[in-house]
Amino acid sequence: SPGSSSSPGLVIDTITPTLTWTAVSGANYYALAISKYPYGSGNIIYNPQQVYGTSHVVPSGTLVGGQKYRWNMQAHGAGAWSPVSNTLYFQTQAPTYNLTVSCVGSGSVSPQGCGATQSYNQNTQVTLTASPASGYKFTSWSGAISSTATSITITMDGNKNITANFDVIPVQPPDLTVMSV
Repeated sequence: SPGSSSSPGLVIDTITPTLTWTAVSGANYYALAISKYPYGSGNIIYNPQQVYGTSHVVPSGTLVGGQKYRWNMQAHGAGAWSPVSNTLYFQTQAPTYNLTVSCVGSGSVSPQGCGATQSYNQNTQVTLTASPASGYKFTSWSGAISSTATSITITMDGNKNITANFDVIPVQPPDLTVMSV
């Protein structure tokens, strides 16, 4: 484990899983192979040849979040390799990133709202729309994006802070006409 016998497999919540297997009688050590999707010998990303015991922690930096993988192993004993084991499939969980929206002045942002933080999966496209309150006008977005458009779409490829800026619409004083008496 981890894994299931069919693709795409279970979603695991770590990129450094511990692979475990049942000991093979007479085995001195094992060889592991992890390949990423699309599967095949050309996509083997990790292949230690002398693993002792019946478990092995996949080192940091080997797996990436949001990817599909498969793994199998072979036992070595009495000078020969066993047949390759059954293949197990698993997926790593996609990273999530926080979007924090703030407002300066009076208005709202949909769908998230001012002063709110929400988590999104990596590469999710998020569209935000600014709506000024009565007596205010929307002027710009600032922070992770600069724009004067009322609606923006951002790609969640990291944590982002975005501010919607609203200004008061100035009230024009009435024109006074002096009339002589």
